[in-house]
Amino acid sequence: MKLGSGVTMIEVAQTLGYYANPIQLSRLVKHPNLNKWSRCHPVAYAGDSKATTAELEQWMDQIGWGIEMDSIQPMNTDAQTYGSAITASMGECWHYSGMTPTQDYPARLGDFRHYNTDAECPFLPVELYYYVPGVENHYGPTVQLKWGRNLSANAEIDPYKKSTLHGNYHILLKKSGSTTGASMVSSAVTSTFSSMTSSNISLNSAQTGTYQACAVVVRTGGDNEVYPLPNTYITFETRNYTEEEYVGLQLVNQCSMTKSSTVGQLTVRLKLTNLTNESISAIVGCEVYDNRNAMVWQKLNYSVTVPANSSITLYGNENQNFVTTDPGTIRVEDIGPSGTFRPPITAECRAKNSLKSDVEMRRSATILAS
Repeated sequence: MKLGSGVTMIEVAQTLGYYANPIQLSRLVKHPNLNKWSRCHPVAYAGDSKATTAELEQWMDQIGWGIEMDSIQPMNTDAQTYGSAITASMGECWHYSGMTPTQDYPARLGDFRHYNTDAECPFLPVELYYYVPGVENHYGPTVQLKWGRNLSANAEIDPYKKSTLHGNYHILLKKSGSTTGASMVSSAVTSTFSSMTSSNISLNSAQTGTYQACAVVVRTGGDNEVYPLPNTYITFETRNYTEEEYVGLQLVNQCSMTKSSTVGQLTVRLKLTNLTNESISAIVGCEVYDNRNAMVWQKLNYSVTVPANSSITLYGNENQNFVTTDPGTIRVEDIGPSGTFRPPITAECRAKNSLKSDVEMRRSATILAS
C-alpha cells in the first residue's frame, strides 16, 4: 500500500501496525516495521516540515534515503581481487539508519508522504541461470550468472540518484576456502543499465566446489571502493562428471604380450561395459608403441554397438582390425635389444560415445616382454 500526499497520524500508525494510545510521532518515525526500500520515509535531516513533496523526494535522493552502505577494500586492484569473504550478510549490506528526533532533526509527519509499504529492493538477485557440469580430465563446468535492475513499479529507489553508486557494476565471485580473494568475473555495465545482464564463467576441472557471488559497484572517480549490492548474494556448487558418468561406458585395457625367441605375440583386449539402460554406439581404437615411441600397431575409429547394461570384449588381430572372438593376436617380429621393436611396449586404448564425441576415454598400459 502506498500513502498519498496528505497523511494523518492514524493512517501512518495503521500502515505500520502501531496500536499504542496515544499515538506518538516520535515513535512512528523510528518504528521497526518501516520499509527501507520506500523512496519516502523518515530520515534525519534538517529539512523544513513544510517542504513540498517534490522537495522532500529531492532531499531523500541527495541523502541516500537514509541508507548506509558497506564497502570492501581491494586486495589487489590490478588483478581485481578482493580480500573480504563473500558472505550471506552482503544480502543486507544496505542499512536503514533510521532516526531519533532531536531539535536539529525533528520528527516530521510529512516524511510519510507517498510512503510505500510494498516497496522493493532496486536490484534483482543474482541467479544461476545456466549450469553444465564439467568432465574430469577434459574440461570444467560452465556457469552463467544473471542479474539486473528491478524494473518493478515498486522498486522506487533509483541508484543513479546517489553519487556513491555512480560507476561500473560487476559480479564478484569467490570459491570457498580460497586464499586468493574474490575476483570480478563479469563485464562492467554502467549504473544506468536497465535490463538483465549475464556473465559466462568457464572453470577448469580443478576449480569445482562451492562458490559465493554477489553484484557490486566500483565507484567512478573514487578510491577503488567497492560496494556490494543488496539482495544479490548467491551460493552454488559446481562439479565434474566422471568420464564414465558422462560417456556411459567403462573402458578396461587388457593388453598383454608374450615373447618366444625373436617373435612376440601382442594381445590387444579392449573391454567395454555399457553403464546405461540404452544401447550405445561407440567408437574405439588402440595405439601401440615401443620404447622409442615407434608405432607397432594401430587401429582407430572402429565402430561397435554395446548393448544396454552389457559388456563386450574386442581383440586386435594380425589384419590390423578388431574381432569379437578370441584369440586375436598381433605378431610382432624381432622384439628385443637387437630387434626393430624394443620393450617395454605401451598400449593406449580409446573409446568414446558417438553422441558425446567431445570426450574420449583413454586407458594406457605398459607391457614388458616375457
